[in-house]
Amino acid sequence: MTTATAVRNYTVEQITPLLNQLDNGKFNPETGPSFAAQRVFKPLTGDLHDYSYREASLNPTNPADFASPFETELIESFIRDQEQQELSEIRRVGDDSQFYLARRIIMNSASFLVCHSTPDAAPTSMLEAYATQNGFGRELNNVVAIQLLTIPVNNELVLPYELVALVFAMLILLFIVVSFAVTLPL
Repeated sequence: MTTATAVRNYTVEQITPLLNQLDNGKFNPETGPSFAAQRVFKPLTGDLHDYSYREASLNPTNPADFASPFETELIESFIRDQEQQELSEIRRVGDDSQFYLARRIIMNSASFLVCHSTPDAAPTSMLEAYATQNGFGRELNNVVAIQLLTIPVNNELVLPYELVALVFAMLILLFIVVSFAVTLPL
């Protein structure tokens, strides 16, 4: 999560200003901190397909970032409690358990309103890429999305259970051996 946040900040502070200087009339999705963070996290997980990082919103520009019902609950929780910085818990998903860490994303810079206030203010090339239905109507200092990191915990919990079962089995075996050793001479 720290890596994703660092990539977001780097994108806003370093990449976006440089790409905006190009002024080639083309929308560059790389100027979006969400785009950058999600692209960087994907190769970090490699073969760990159960690990995920998403930035979900109730009103995203990119339809791929629409919040699932679970993510919607988290976003609404952040909206209800503006002081809440993050949520974390272990939850059941089918037969598996997942640890999740969710942090709110607040639109706190007027520069974001260029792309997210109204379709009229957004760059034409962005509208061509994502249309005018989503990602607009946002206001400063409001929760607009969440960062959500999920990690499977089933494999991590198996080892302690296996150790307990092994110790228990050894104690039973020891009890049986001692019982035979004591009762056999009698």
